[in-house]
Amino acid sequence: MTYTRYVILLCLIVFMIYPVRESEALTINKRLPQFTLNPYDDGSAREYLGLKNNKPFFLSHIRAKLIIIEFFSLYCQACKENAPMVSRIYASIQQDPSLSKKVKLIGIGVGNNKEEVDIFRESLRVPFPLFTDPDFTVHRKLGEPRAPVTLLTTRNGNVLIVHYGVIDDVDSFLLRIKEAARQK
Repeated sequence: MTYTRYVILLCLIVFMIYPVRESEALTINKRLPQFTLNPYDDGSAREYLGLKNNKPFFLSHIRAKLIIIEFFSLYCQACKENAPMVSRIYASIQQDPSLSKKVKLIGIGVGNNKEEVDIFRESLRVPFPLFTDPDFTVHRKLGEPRAPVTLLTTRNGNVLIVHYGVIDDVDSFLLRIKEAARQK
């Protein structure tokens, strides 16, 4: 057998042993299970999200019709590659007065504590609020999706867009967000 055949055979065995998880089935129109996020101690983040206090909150507490959720990990290379793309999306939304009222963006650090999230934020200059999920609580509730994954949801958790991996075409992704915002 040639080297290529060995690689193909190995890949097939891996996919048979480790089938695609249910999490990969995060799909449009699926409703996310309810989860809480830990308080964020930055007043500007609370103001951006429209939160009244520094207590745990649900997505429905964020004052926006649509919420983009970026799942990342400090230890994920693809997440680091995706951070500038998502930051560009955030900047474009902020520059559009109509869109900035309807859409908010947050990140959730899968398995990351506050120090790890802070390193991710500072080293990659992430401008939007990032939250911790150190015990994988939110991650498990969502079916353990592979990071990075970017979701566009309504306030009540109805999924409108799912994107696994690095966002290669920011302009196309923005058009999808704008179309969803027009319909809401």
